[in-house]
Amino acid sequence: MKNAIYERLSSVIRLLLMATLVMTFTLGSGQSARAATSPAPVNLRAATSFVILTKTGITNVPASAITGNLGASPIDSTAITGLSLVADSTNTFSRSSQVTGKIYAANYSSPTPSNLTTAVSNMQTAYVDAAGRTLPDFTELYSGNLSGRTLAPGLYKWGTDVLITSDVTLAGTSSDVWIFQIAGDLTMGSGAQMLLSGGANANNIFWQVGGGTGVEIGTTAHVEGTLLAAKAIHFRTGASLNGRALSQTAVTLDKNTIVISTPASSVFADVPLTHWANSYIERLYFAGIISGCSINPLNYCPDKLVTRAEMAVVLLKSMHGSSYAPPAVGASTGFADVPVSHWAAAWIKQLAVEGIISGCGAGNYCPDAPVNRAVMAVLLLKAKHGSGYTPPVVGASTGFSDVPVSHWAAAYIKQLVAEGITSGCGGGLYCPNANVTRAQLAVFLVKTFNIP
Repeated sequence: MKNAIYERLSSVIRLLLMATLVMTFTLGSGQSARAATSPAPVNLRAATSFVILTKTGITNVPASAITGNLGASPIDSTAITGLSLVADSTNTFSRSSQVTGKIYAANYSSPTPSNLTTAVSNMQTAYVDAAGRTLPDFTELYSGNLSGRTLAPGLYKWGTDVLITSDVTLAGTSSDVWIFQIAGDLTMGSGAQMLLSGGANANNIFWQVGGGTGVEIGTTAHVEGTLLAAKAIHFRTGASLNGRALSQTAVTLDKNTIVISTPASSVFADVPLTHWANSYIERLYFAGIISGCSINPLNYCPDKLVTRAEMAVVLLKSMHGSSYAPPAVGASTGFADVPVSHWAAAWIKQLAVEGIISGCGAGNYCPDAPVNRAVMAVLLLKAKHGSGYTPPVVGASTGFSDVPVSHWAAAYIKQLVAEGITSGCGGGLYCPNANVTRAQLAVFLVKTFNIP
């Protein structure tokens, strides 16, 4: 028995030694590898909502086909060329016949500038995160020439340029992650393709590129994953991307197909990708307007009712940007039922100061009371247009059988529909007295403030 165990152990040791020798031979001098593990993904936060995000502009040679939102900040919309921008009536974004999505720039109306500042800051934080990961699984692999190679999940590091002149395959599951740390430039030759196998998802692939030129994608080449570049990202004629192009300088396009990658799984455990409000909830979350209702697991509680205290916070953040903090509350909130020690005291007081709300009567705010759909209509339109806003006269009908023209919020409800923020609750009804859930809140806020 002892001899048998000894022989088996000896066989295992011999196999390990052979694997080490093979690895050393394959990598060559100056290259190293260790047992690869899938790293944690890079959190893009608000930058997640953009397929192209730049600080100095986007130049396009028509016609490109782009799916996803575009953003440029601090540069303004004059630095976005070749897309024939058409401003929306709200002036918070533009459209283009070449873009299935919205185009945002720093000179558009509030809250776009603040939202872009947050997204660009998050892009830079993501770049630093990707560049700062330690203990790489592969170092200087193939001397930076990945042409024709198959790459397992893991953290890769090069102190040089990386070159891809023929197809490269990323093989792994939908939950696996690849992070490529490239000190130099990333260059893909004409016609080279990045291929995915085994369920690998582009949302989990990150190319952090620190070189002085940046990223060069050759004619008809195809890229998978998020490009995080310190400098420019150049797509030559006919090149394509499934992922994101996030540049701290500029992005240039030339008849390209650029598509934002879709996640393999949802952010919140209780909001699957198939949930009717998933995209709105995740956009609100990535924009930093709202958080989950629990951390482990990360849940959103989509069916939980929204309170008036919570509404004060998300409205002010939607109006002024996710980094907004209200002034100190001082000696009093102005409401008998909101002590200065209340968790949302400063937010509630500021919402009243800005004239968006005046409380629930008798000097109270009713912070724990739910918000119904009639109240929501008023709050949203005042937050969007200003405290002095008055909607058009309601006319002969509100368009809803359960909202007569004599209803106290009739004009606001009708205008909310006219602005495309809601279409009612179904069956020709608005349900003015129904309380708003966190899922419905996400839709209301994203549509009202054009959150990317």
